[in-house]
Amino acid sequence: MNMYESIKKFFFTSAQRRIKNRVEQINEKRRILRQSGKMQYKNLKLLKPTHIYPNKPKLIKDILNGGGENIGHFLSPSIATAILENIKLIPERHTNSADSELQKKMRMENLEFVNMSELYWGNDEYLLSQEGQFSFFFYLFNDLLQSPDYGEKIEQYLIDYIPFATHSAYETGLKKNKDLIYYTNYSFDENVDVFAEAVYYFCKIGYLEELMEKFVELIHTKFEYESKDSDGRYIKKETDTGFSVFEKIFDQFVKENVLPLIEETDQSSSLGKRVHDILVADLLHMNSRLLYLDMSISPEAHDYHLTIGEEHEMDVMQNLVDASGKYVDELHNVQIQMYGDIEFEYFNSEVFLLRQREKYFSMKRFKSLMSE
Repeated sequence: MNMYESIKKFFFTSAQRRIKNRVEQINEKRRILRQSGKMQYKNLKLLKPTHIYPNKPKLIKDILNGGGENIGHFLSPSIATAILENIKLIPERHTNSADSELQKKMRMENLEFVNMSELYWGNDEYLLSQEGQFSFFFYLFNDLLQSPDYGEKIEQYLIDYIPFATHSAYETGLKKNKDLIYYTNYSFDENVDVFAEAVYYFCKIGYLEELMEKFVELIHTKFEYESKDSDGRYIKKETDTGFSVFEKIFDQFVKENVLPLIEETDQSSSLGKRVHDILVADLLHMNSRLLYLDMSISPEAHDYHLTIGEEHEMDVMQNLVDASGKYVDELHNVQIQMYGDIEFEYFNSEVFLLRQREKYFSMKRFKSLMSE
């Protein structure tokens, strides 16, 4: 399985939809221009695959009509170049200029893609918006969580968001002993989607903005990589930063940008890390001890298991667990006061995703929120 399966599908589908929508937009405009009766538009024809890539129009047809996840097989550098040059409202209109801002303006007015970056990845304004950042890191982190090399590091980064930290801690504890669930009041249905909420939280507080800016900078440069020649020697190559080198682009971005940010993050003051450590300690130690006492000692023998202060050991340990639970609730309230109710904001946002049967998604909580 490809490590970047989710984010690849996201970008491929978006590119396919972007190209198809642009062709439809141009054809609608051309119909209007032809109907205007102006002489200069009387021979303006609808844009067809043969006008975009005459050598192999079927490839363009596949891009326009095929599933978005397959676009990477067709959107080669040569086809992308043809799309960039031939998808335009008025074919004869001159839109090149030494002035980059003027060129951008003219291309946009002629319904052209501004550059290769926009064609492949979308426009910079969207990528840098909170919605664009959320989509990007939602799919990237979702992929990295599945990776044996990166999964634990991403999880440790996301636990700064307390509901995710809580979910992670209970998951860790229950992997050790599933019977521990009987000694807690926690439910995996307390939040609608702790993973998506965590990504939304990081985007909201601006922690991922610099990373997004670095990705945008990367896709505006030529991509350099090494490849073996026919003699088995490694040689340096350069190409557009497009789908033909998708995995290489993300390998580089993750290793040079994402991992350093995660590894350099100071979690000493993280409320989520504090919650995670408390809950893991309770689950793996105090609750395990409670489970042992409950299962191995008869009610008649409880008086023989007293603390130095002559209190029942089970009662003392249960009080400790309860006190920890109250402290965790207080820390969560502090985070809400500082950054807002992330679950509520995410659920009511345009980026909310209904992810049935996904690990972090709760259909029970979703139905509860829908009924409120």
